[in-house]
Amino acid sequence: GSLLKSLNNKRHSNNVTDSIFAEDIGKSTDQNIADALSRVTGVSIQSDNGEGTAITVRGANPNQNVITLNGVQLTSNDDNQSVDLSSYSADILSKIEVVKTPSADHDEGALGAVVNLSSIKPLDQAKPIRTMTLQGRYNDYSEEGDHKISGTFSDMYLDETLGFAVTVFDETQATRRDSTQINPQDLQAIPVSRASDLDGNLITDAHAITFSGQRYDLHQSERNRQGGSIVLQ
Repeated sequence: GSLLKSLNNKRHSNNVTDSIFAEDIGKSTDQNIADALSRVTGVSIQSDNGEGTAITVRGANPNQNVITLNGVQLTSNDDNQSVDLSSYSADILSKIEVVKTPSADHDEGALGAVVNLSSIKPLDQAKPIRTMTLQGRYNDYSEEGDHKISGTFSDMYLDETLGFAVTVFDETQATRRDSTQINPQDLQAIPVSRASDLDGNLITDAHAITFSGQRYDLHQSERNRQGGSIVLQ
């Protein structure tokens, strides 16, 4: 099903295109759209607190991509064009298309790729959809348990002329990061009266590099993501 759709989409496209359909997205453990896109050849993700946030395509900067949702270009909440994809759950989508060689009929501004995100269209479904997903995780470092609950309902009415679809999700993710930092300005060389090399030979008039200050940091964060989508077609 989904693999055949991806092959046909790539075969009939006039551009270099890769696609992921709902069957693949639903079967994976990806928490957001960025993690789902990491399965596409040539796409790398930038992570923050263990979760993908932005994508790079063939080495291009994240702010050199154009990302659209149902044909509407997504904007950034920062001072560049990079879109934070961790805000969007992969459960609301039916198709992800990555166009690596944009042409004149695509929106301008993409030096990396054009990423087209499509939500579920109830009239395009062959049969009604009733799905429920339950996931549980435990992080040894944060010592916290996380969960993901999502569900999708889609059906057609009035002799298949009216379609209705709704998707809701609730996710939590707790992370912990321990780090140590040394300021380069605190590094200094001090004389050492006696030292030895790797062969055990004695060395005189040697210097050692040491530091006068060191900082240890503990970063803990918890991400709660709730949302949904309603489609009337």
